[in-house]
Amino acid sequence: MANNEKNTQTMTLIDAVDALSTIAHLDLDYENAHHLNMVESEINESRVFTPYSESGDVNLVVVKTIFKTILNHLKNLYTNDSSYITDENKNERIKTIMILVGEVAKKLDTLTGLFHHAQDKSVHELKEFKQLQEFYINRVARKIDEGMLGKWILGISARQLPTTESQPSNLPQQKVIHTKHVFIDLEGVKKDSEYELFFIRKEDGTRFFNPRLVRSIKLVCDFGSYFKGGRMDDPFADVYLILDRSLHISAKNMLSSLNPVISRFYHEAATHRKNEIVLIMNKAIIALMLAANTKNLLRNQPIKSCSEYFYDYQIFLRQALQTREYQRLVAYPEQKSSVFNSCVMDTLHALCYSLYTSKPGIQDLGLFIENIIHEAAQDQSVEHSEAAIQSKQLWNRLGCDYSAMSKLIKRHPSGHLKKILEMVENGNYKNFDPLFQHNTPKELYHVYCENLQMTNIRMAAPVYQEYIQKVELADEFKGFLRALNANQKNSKFLMFNYQDRTSWREHARAKSLEELQHQPEFSKNLTVVTLAKDTEFYNQDSPYNVENHAEVFIRNLKDHLSDENAGFYFPSGMYKKSLKEFITNAIDTVHSLFFQSKNVLSREQRQDFIEIVYFFLELKVIDLVKPDLFSFSCKDGVDIAGASNATFFSFLKILNQEKLSESDMEFLNLMIYGIPVTIRERLMLQDRFNRMLSVIKVFEVAKSEMGSVIFAKMIKEAFILLYETPILSSKLIVSSTPEV
Repeated sequence: MANNEKNTQTMTLIDAVDALSTIAHLDLDYENAHHLNMVESEINESRVFTPYSESGDVNLVVVKTIFKTILNHLKNLYTNDSSYITDENKNERIKTIMILVGEVAKKLDTLTGLFHHAQDKSVHELKEFKQLQEFYINRVARKIDEGMLGKWILGISARQLPTTESQPSNLPQQKVIHTKHVFIDLEGVKKDSEYELFFIRKEDGTRFFNPRLVRSIKLVCDFGSYFKGGRMDDPFADVYLILDRSLHISAKNMLSSLNPVISRFYHEAATHRKNEIVLIMNKAIIALMLAANTKNLLRNQPIKSCSEYFYDYQIFLRQALQTREYQRLVAYPEQKSSVFNSCVMDTLHALCYSLYTSKPGIQDLGLFIENIIHEAAQDQSVEHSEAAIQSKQLWNRLGCDYSAMSKLIKRHPSGHLKKILEMVENGNYKNFDPLFQHNTPKELYHVYCENLQMTNIRMAAPVYQEYIQKVELADEFKGFLRALNANQKNSKFLMFNYQDRTSWREHARAKSLEELQHQPEFSKNLTVVTLAKDTEFYNQDSPYNVENHAEVFIRNLKDHLSDENAGFYFPSGMYKKSLKEFITNAIDTVHSLFFQSKNVLSREQRQDFIEIVYFFLELKVIDLVKPDLFSFSCKDGVDIAGASNATFFSFLKILNQEKLSESDMEFLNLMIYGIPVTIRERLMLQDRFNRMLSVIKVFEVAKSEMGSVIFAKMIKEAFILLYETPILSSKLIVSSTPEV
């Protein structure tokens, strides 16, 4: 003890940080270690400053000295070296230290032995801690950019993936990927662009993350919550209540549509009550009924909420679909001839169909989002708010709203990071399965074209993935497809898949979906088209970023659209028979109408060019397939698919009406903000939003310069011979939630 008191008089910053790290690391290890001696052996290494006294308690003198040492260091920086404000390395070191301070203070408060003989009963009450906290917040933190997070991970860094050497070419070469030394990188965690890798194993069974990364996320979450205000200041704090009500309304609507099927099931199953599949299906239906019960809404503080009962429903539904009896009936269709077997199959498939086509509580979620946008606007200048409201340009209003929301979301500290942390701490990271992460499909809007009615479904990739190289299709999705084929209806489902088939992260998922449509059982009901929305060419990154000549760009675009190695996939025969000529004509028309046949196109113009061509290509595929239902899908249906849905909706509206109505704007906001906020507790990724905003601006500017009537006339005259149906004149009707 005396030795420690002597040594603290000469404690350096390095010693202080080392001691902080030891304490923080010790508590984490205590939670995970199976034997106490495993932890003791780690902390009793030879150190100048051990945070423990001879009695085994944390040395309070050392703790106080640590805080004093750090405070003196910050004061010295503040007085003599202002470079920490602009020097990113110094900036990040300060934040890392303060993260450790916050974590250690929180952890030490749980060690009762520390304060046996102390006047203060909490580290947060120590004079030294309060002085350090006050100086950091009032003097240092306010000068540091709030948007810059610390580089907390030691030992993990982004590594350049090895590729085979190849000669320059207009088309991408096949990459050889090795994931053995690949880990989730810090930027991906902050951006939330690769969170699925927390759920997936590498080929050898190891993880893409290690405990240090999880600990760093925990430090940041605790630090952010401590310094950024409490729940009362968080406008997104009640988002879980909205999600709970949304699932409640979905359950009610599902039950309403399933009433005849469920009644028939209970009638036929009366004499088969002990049958395994009947027991499981009964549990599923009861769970759905409980999810639809208003008394179980979270706002009523039930023992178990609607969202939890809905999760139970999903579990029982999957169990029923995985029973041997169901698998036998699928494998031997002739056995469905019995009334009971037929009833079981019809009921299960109807349950799957209703899961994928349920009508959500759009009104509640829409109202929540509009209130949030209104609150965000209050923090903007009067001029900014008025410009957003009075703007006649859709792109300008969307941009103003996103700017305001970006500021407001800062009051919701580390929302998506907390979701990752909660998942890891609870052990719910065994596989990537969007359906079981409250990412349930929803019916959004209808497209009417002559006698065709096509329903848009918002959905994530219907997959179950435990290993990076192996993917299983969700049983519920297969049941949904079988429901489309029930009673000889032969309804068609078209999926636009935006997962990157050229990337090791998404290749297996894209491939599994593309191959599913070739299975005889699903070939009549499923069409999957993959469009590249995350490749070097799509983003016009190197080597395409320096090529401004329109002729070269157009040639490359045509070449890419015909090559699976470039990230595109069309069902066999579709490209050669119908799309090749269309693509050539569409590209030339887009170049003429939207870019005045310019010989030179900037990088941003080339990106907009690609988006517009995609829109007309998507319409052409819909025109060919004539689906009953269709979806724009990426891994989770949040960012890439969300922006695509909003762009598609906006373009058709701009083509067919003078101005979007307020209800149209509310629905756009629902797609842009409601889905990311409820599923990932963040905004749509900024690069996806900016790409969407830019192309909407191009569309609106062209319409404004030509005039509404001439613009619509020129578009339809240019494309009228390229489509079989008048799809450019389609009407969009937003799905409404029926009264139940």
